[in-house]
Amino acid sequence: MILLSSKAATVIDKINLVLPSSAKKVAFITTAGNPYAGETPWIEEDRRAVLSSGRTLDVLDLAQLKDQQLIDRLTSADIIFVCGGNAFYLLQESNRSGFSSVLPALLDQGRHYIGSSAGASLVGTSLHCLHLFDDPLAAPSLSSDKALALVPFVPLVHFGREKYFAKYLETFKVAYSIGESIVSIRDDQLLLWSNNSIEWR
Repeated sequence: MILLSSKAATVIDKINLVLPSSAKKVAFITTAGNPYAGETPWIEEDRRAVLSSGRTLDVLDLAQLKDQQLIDRLTSADIIFVCGGNAFYLLQESNRSGFSSVLPALLDQGRHYIGSSAGASLVGTSLHCLHLFDDPLAAPSLSSDKALALVPFVPLVHFGREKYFAKYLETFKVAYSIGESIVSIRDDQLLLWSNNSIEWR
């Protein structure tokens, strides 16, 4: 099960209704916040929301882990929660650490994925359309903007904010020019991807 949101804390009640009550252990990945030098209140809001649901957190940074060490931490979790921040940096570290490679198998084994903002962008088809929202220069070692493609579209998070209207229009133009499909997600929406289809909550 893949759950995508613009801000998980805002839709935590919807998330709790979807997730089984037995899913208690959360691998909480904060990596996307690294380029912001600790100024990441959105991560703290998501952390508090998950804890308020009675779940336990194992906080992980993909920039500090790789290979078997990472796998050991992830396999002990029921839920893999990826926080927001810079999506390009997150993709860079997902590739470097091996997270990109092991995540599909972990989900096939029954774990649930929650992507908040950049965490939602990560599992789409590409980050190419998102350069107006996140700075690609935060990921100097990223060789390709191809994302994990666990869903067959580009999640466009934080949709509907008036201050981003011009950026939305340009993003849709770019997506159309390269044949990418975009699915917009408002801050109050939860997208559930299951059985190859979208369900809105």
